[in-house]
Amino acid sequence: MSDNVSAQRVLEANTAAWVWWRYQATLWDDWTRDYLSSRGLRGVQAGYAPGGWTRLVNALRRRGFTDTELLAAGLATLSSKGNLIDYYRDRLVLAVRDRNNEILGFTARHTPLKAGGSKYLNTPGTVVYTKGQALYGLDAAAARNLAHGATPVLVEGALDVEATRRVGGAQVVLSACGTAITAEQLDALRAIDPACLTRLVVAYDADAGGRGEQRGSGNS
Repeated sequence: MSDNVSAQRVLEANTAAWVWWRYQATLWDDWTRDYLSSRGLRGVQAGYAPGGWTRLVNALRRRGFTDTELLAAGLATLSSKGNLIDYYRDRLVLAVRDRNNEILGFTARHTPLKAGGSKYLNTPGTVVYTKGQALYGLDAAAARNLAHGATPVLVEGALDVEATRRVGGAQVVLSACGTAITAEQLDALRAIDPACLTRLVVAYDADAGGRGEQRGSGNS
């Protein structure tokens, strides 16, 4: 049923979710502020998806989005009972943008205060977002800088992007939001500047996942 939802409507739902999550980050005395501060990332533009089952679903329904549209955007999922529930709950949320600054999807970090759950959760495949094609950080400004000869630096996670950006310099820091780098993601860089990959720096974590990917592993 989600096949009938237009890309534009999915982008509109993503934007509405982002605005709501950003507002929630100002309301809740949650763990995200302390977590960002502990990583030296105070001031990073992040949203907060609060706990609870249907907070975002209810908010976006009030804004005129249908259940079909929320499912198509990957903002909601079905519970075991068949009810529509929020896809992101009690997570720090970051927006994945494209070269037009449209919000394609999200990557969200699970609270470190509780055990269980995936550490990071990415938007499932939608009409506008495919994890193996998008790069966190490849927005309009990044594309302009790459076209003018900036050095692309691939790091492992979205928060690694934010941390590395604070170092300064002329590099453009990007993340595949996981350890897998795909041909499609590299092609996206080539499309901006055919010589882009000759300047590419890969700075993955020095663990098994990071070392494996630098050897060309396709595992994510």
